Amino acid sequence: NGNAIIPDGRFVLREGDRVFVTAPTNNLAVLLKNLGIITRKVSSVMLVGGGRISFYLANLLQKSGIAVQIIEKDEERCLELAGLLPSTHVIHGDASNLAILESEGISDRDAIVTLTGMDELNIFISLYGKSCGVPQIITKLGRMDNLDILRSLPIGSIISPKELCCDTIVQYVRAMQNQTGAAISLHSIADGQAEAIEFQVDETTRHRGEPLKHIKLRNNVLIAAISRDSNTEIPNGDSVFDKGDTVIVVTSSKQVIYQLNDIFA
Repeated sequence: NGNAIIPDGRFVLREGDRVFVTAPTNNLAVLLKNLGIITRKVSSVMLVGGGRISFYLANLLQKSGIAVQIIEKDEERCLELAGLLPSTHVIHGDASNLAILESEGISDRDAIVTLTGMDELNIFISLYGKSCGVPQIITKLGRMDNLDILRSLPIGSIISPKELCCDTIVQYVRAMQNQTGAAISLHSIADGQAEAIEFQVDETTRHRGEPLKHIKLRNNVLIAAISRDSNTEIPNGDSVFDKGDTVIVVTSSKQVIYQLNDIFA
């Protein structure tokens, strides 16, 4: 019903609830595949719009062995991208013209990411991609107004660079207020009603080496993951954290967590 709840053992799921799941990457991939959310491995991606995000994203995708094509309507920018990304297929064309998308094989792409500077155009192209059967769609939006309406549209995953910037700024401001044990990273989830915060355990952290079942946490706080060396654990009551470990905490955004010790009652 639009309210974010940090669940405990007494929480009961109801029809229509949206659930946020935390898991190690490999396990999460298996889960998404079994649920039918991911139906095949992504090997080719179409990026619509040739801005800075497309440039950096194309670099990352190619390092993972994924074929990338970028559609950009500005000819000079196309020439620039072609020089910077020699392995990327850069197309000069207006993606609002559906014939361009069809001629470039949108139906054969495993994923499409709409990254133009116009929200309406990104939504339009994502909707068209969905109608063409593209399995994975990511839509960039500058404005997050009317989020409930947007979620009713088949435009895949929604990202907002402004929200990501805000998360980084909030993390920095909190670190300025509390230098010791400040968060490593912070991400808003559930429409900004909850936060996933990453901390590193140090010598000042309380309850090191104690099983979680013996530790009393504040209300609306959940320890979602503990990472040690290269291993990540979804904790249970017998799990412990120690100096050097990374702990991910999920909490209601109504209460501010400056350092890891703030989660303890």
